[in-house]
Amino acid sequence: MTGPRIGIDALAITVGGGRAWLTGLVPALATAWPEASVLVLARPDVAAALGTAPGVTVVPRRAPRGPWRLPWERWVVPRWSAKARLDALVVGADAGPTRAPCPYVQVCQNAKIYAETTARYRWLRRAAVATARGAAATVFVSDALRRLAEPVLVPARAAVVPHGVRPPPTGTPPPAPIPTPYVLVVATPYRHKDLGVALEAVKALRRRGRPEGLVLVGGGGDPGVVEELRAMAADDPGALHLAGAAEPAALEGWYAHASALLLPSREESSGMPVAEALARGLPVVASDVAALVETGAGLARHHRVGDAADAARCLEAVLEEGAPRAPRLESARRYAAERTWAASAARLRAVVESVLAPR
Repeated sequence: MTGPRIGIDALAITVGGGRAWLTGLVPALATAWPEASVLVLARPDVAAALGTAPGVTVVPRRAPRGPWRLPWERWVVPRWSAKARLDALVVGADAGPTRAPCPYVQVCQNAKIYAETTARYRWLRRAAVATARGAAATVFVSDALRRLAEPVLVPARAAVVPHGVRPPPTGTPPPAPIPTPYVLVVATPYRHKDLGVALEAVKALRRRGRPEGLVLVGGGGDPGVVEELRAMAADDPGALHLAGAAEPAALEGWYAHASALLLPSREESSGMPVAEALARGLPVVASDVAALVETGAGLARHHRVGDAADAARCLEAVLEEGAPRAPRLESARRYAAERTWAASAARLRAVVESVLAPR
């Protein structure tokens, strides 16, 4: 390769939207920038999920979890950048290194850092500000996140590069994962996802005679959240199915047979499950946080944050609406065509090229 050497620091990425961003973006960036060499520093399990792509070198590296990740990363990543002779570095998280031997671009994709007030997030907010001070540019994954985070970070340069969406599969749909009808939630079970609101809404509809239960697809997160959901469903065991984590191929089966997608989060940076569901022609109900309204693009129904009764009303409306399949699929096709990883990669390339050090 005679083009620039571009590094991606993904050590902060483990699950959820960050992992989906990485696995969607990296192959697209290699295609959008064939002259470049793309090197990705990632935890071993995340590195395995990336697979192989022409022009991409994945470097597995173990990293501490919790608060020790940041000082360790600030020591390791500059040295890796120097050894790899990088021309530019993309830091795939709000809080990361504060210096590098080459220009670096900070990617902000965690709204919790700017919305939560607990000690952990205050600490992460300070770390994100320190990363922004050293960055040549800061990228936000949605306009909503930019409005929230930019006044805190005060970046040298700012740009918005929305997430892409995995294209829906073609051919025969996979078999139904379970035999009963269900409403789908795709989320890592953290408290800000407000999964209790989703379960309350589904239980309310079941009391009115609707047959759908709630399926949660997502692993990791907070074990306490899962236990609370189990306790909430004790009086109606059919109301909840915990599917755990699912690889993309298995997730397609859950999307294909769901009656609707529900995402009641009180904080989101983008809302990738909303985009994936809309691209597959699935009815979507989501909270009215700004990022989900942005991602919903007028195609989803939105309920008030934290309002289970309003969520149930919106969900009942889309379940009883029964919109014809052909118009929904045409709308899905247009939505997916406007939100591709190729477009995201091209926009990120433009940002990185603008900060490249002279070769």
